[in-house]
Amino acid sequence: MSLSRNVTSGWRSLDDQCWEICHPWDESCRSAAFRIFCVVLPRSVRVYLPLYLLSDLARHGFDVRRVFTHVLPNAVQSTTFLTVQGSLLFPFSCLLRRLLGRFYVHTVVFVPMLFSSFLGFFLERSGRRPPLTSYMLMEATYGLYHSLKSRGILKSLPNGEVALFSFALSVLCYSMEHNGKDLSISLLRFLLNPYFPVVNGSIVKLLSRNTLLAHYPKTALILSVAETCGWSFLIGYCGRSLSSMVTMLLRGKTFSNLMKPWLHKNNVQFGLFLAALTGIYKLSLAVFRQFLPLSKASLLAGAFAGVSMLISKSPLTALYGAIKAVEIIYWKVVGAGWLPVVPHASLPMYSLATATAIHLMLFEPDSVSKPYWNFITHLTGGRGTDFNIKRLHSLGAAFSKRHSKYATESEDHLKQHMT
Repeated sequence: MSLSRNVTSGWRSLDDQCWEICHPWDESCRSAAFRIFCVVLPRSVRVYLPLYLLSDLARHGFDVRRVFTHVLPNAVQSTTFLTVQGSLLFPFSCLLRRLLGRFYVHTVVFVPMLFSSFLGFFLERSGRRPPLTSYMLMEATYGLYHSLKSRGILKSLPNGEVALFSFALSVLCYSMEHNGKDLSISLLRFLLNPYFPVVNGSIVKLLSRNTLLAHYPKTALILSVAETCGWSFLIGYCGRSLSSMVTMLLRGKTFSNLMKPWLHKNNVQFGLFLAALTGIYKLSLAVFRQFLPLSKASLLAGAFAGVSMLISKSPLTALYGAIKAVEIIYWKVVGAGWLPVVPHASLPMYSLATATAIHLMLFEPDSVSKPYWNFITHLTGGRGTDFNIKRLHSLGAAFSKRHSKYATESEDHLKQHMT
């Protein structure tokens, strides 16, 4: 799609009825909204209930009382958030059609999703809001980048995700001493645990200056790095394979299909990526610690460890890390008094990012990441992207193979109505 066409399409409009554009598989707005609700609710439960159960089991062990007092209420609250956000898209879209009398490019899904995500965000747990905001900023940035790239406005850089990941990892490693509550920092500290053990909530600095190599002769250092790499490989490979198995199990796959993730090359590459990350970091830190303070040595070691992404390139991982790094830098600058604190900034950021991602899913589907497309498609049973793309093409919507799976039923319904 050319840039000029996208700009001019913003002034065009369609006077079609809302069911002809938004829900061609059901003529009734109420019925369509109820059908979406009935699909989103149980699938939201299947997303959040196992997530909270496994997370609580890993942190506190099995406790029946805790399941009823903490896990279930938190799962219900997050399920409500996702159900409300996913179910209100169509009612808001139909309401805007009635108020304005026609559809415009931004009133099909962007403004409706802006409203629904705004309301849904209030229902989510406060502790979950910052990670959700970071995740949606990542998805929106990914989609916008590929949208501009498809128009020729931006060009890809060779190994750009590797450079971005190196920057993000250097900032995260530098911040490990001071930012203990952040989930990303905690995960990174877990992987680099031999160097940053946590005791009574504070980080114990086992590495004093000019003594590291004295306590770690060459042979011992090599064995320590090899052990760290081995454990990191098992964590990455087994963790990703088990995650794929749980996802397939929730979707009703057979036992034979459940064994495929253990043979998938992407899971092996992810394990090798984590092994290389921790190994390079450990060796680099051992060298830099001889003539630099711990924080500066961690910064340089993180930058070197970012090269590990050459094994398993992931633009989404690099983007998420960069967003977390920018967030850390922002709070450092705020702490220094150079910038003011923006209260409740996560609410408009999350709403705008979610609306942008959903808008791109409909109008430029090939710009959206495949995991996010699959998640929304599965969550809504395919209805979240099952709009009348042929009519929306006049507003700038692009055709894609991703639409073909659910387009047939809608087209048949339209033909039956016309006859």
